[in-house]
Amino acid sequence: GGPRHLPERAQPGSCLRSGVGEHSVVAFLEAVGLGQYAPRLVKIGFDEMDTLIDIDDHDLKDIGMPRGHVMKLRRAFRELPASEGTAPQQVQHGDLGAEQQE
Repeated sequence: GGPRHLPERAQPGSCLRSGVGEHSVVAFLEAVGLGQYAPRLVKIGFDEMDTLIDIDDHDLKDIGMPRGHVMKLRRAFRELPASEGTAPQQVQHGDLGAEQQE
């Protein structure tokens, strides 16, 4: 057989956005260490990444996710590659002052 493609656990957003439906949601949650919430999220309709990204704290609280895990999930969202539904990450001018100096 040819080379097998294994999902990289170190980078949660690497190839999960291209996945369709609940499998990408489950894979994403497992990659960020929150896989235990996947069945409940899928059950209440968050079965695609684009809807999961828009989930609010009230919904997360309803499934019993503690605040620390909510924060972990939000951080994982911010680290996803930009695409429709998420704002592109931009480096602000001035943050890399050392590199700009000649």
